[in-house]
Amino acid sequence: MNSRLASEVIALGGNPTDSVWRWLLLQGPHGSAFTWGQSRHEPPGYVSLDHLRQVIEKRQADDAKFPDRVIQAARACLGSSDAEIVQRGIQVIAVVGEASDLKAVMALAKSGNPKVAGDARACAFELRRSIRRKSDNKVL
Repeated sequence: MNSRLASEVIALGGNPTDSVWRWLLLQGPHGSAFTWGQSRHEPPGYVSLDHLRQVIEKRQADDAKFPDRVIQAARACLGSSDAEIVQRGIQVIAVVGEASDLKAVMALAKSGNPKVAGDARACAFELRRSIRRKSDNKVL
């Protein structure tokens, strides 16, 4: 991790040597090339969100605490001044986030950065859908 990113992680309250932060900021199928659904630029059937879910599930199989650790880091990312870091946080929250994350994500839907705002709206949609699924499953 370069010194600029390491400084940002420290400013966000994280540890730049932590593997979760390294994965969140440097690896994973998320970031500026992330797609929320099929588009004319992506092959049919490819959705980064589905791929991100699979990667997180695999990492959870290797480390049961991974989702808890990554959600904390992703939430911290929302406070960054770096748009790509904010986007990465939003994208991960769409997969591992909870109803309590909706307010912070919705605040970013009004961002002056169109990419951040778009990701925030898409994340809010996914969070609401997840919340509905969970409440429907409780009824059964």
